[in-house]
Amino acid sequence: MFLIAKKKGLKGIGGWLSFFIFLFAFLGLINLILGILDIIGTYIFLKDSGVSLSLIHTLSFLGIIFYLLVTSFIIYVIFSFNLLKQNAVQLGTKYFSLIFYLNIIYHIGTKSPLPLHQTNIEYDVSLLLLILFAYIPLLIWSIYIYYSKRIEHTFPKKYRTTELIDTMLYWGIIIISILISFLLFHIRNTYSITF
Repeated sequence: MFLIAKKKGLKGIGGWLSFFIFLFAFLGLINLILGILDIIGTYIFLKDSGVSLSLIHTLSFLGIIFYLLVTSFIIYVIFSFNLLKQNAVQLGTKYFSLIFYLNIIYHIGTKSPLPLHQTNIEYDVSLLLLILFAYIPLLIWSIYIYYSKRIEHTFPKKYRTTELIDTMLYWGIIIISILISFLLFHIRNTYSITF
């Protein structure tokens, strides 16, 4: 089986794996551009809304750290694949799971109904749709890595690893996004601002 796959060129970077690496790079660039615009826009919006400058500066600082970490993580994922590192597959999975979790955390911080015990059908439906659309790339990636001969031959399961830096970057991004979400929620609750 391995010889047949090797003859067909199903090892290394190519095919759908190239598409996913391109997708990582493209989404990373879009994320960085939108992140910069988001920080600038939020700063201006909150400054004009009478929110305290210390709170705005804290939020902006966390936003900058967050987008730098996300961009670093994406670059790290791309280089891991290109260098055929054994942690690349797990990093790809962490990347898509990160998209999933970050979308949910952001949505809860900026769109959840106030007060919290109040139900809102529109919010519930939008959260459900967000979860579905954020889950689709993770599901596609998971199916791809499970069935792909190229992935299996390039990154055999028995050699796949997760490094400490992978976990630290991943959880650092999650923790900062939760802090940002709490700050946004606090600003919405205290200053009656809608994002």
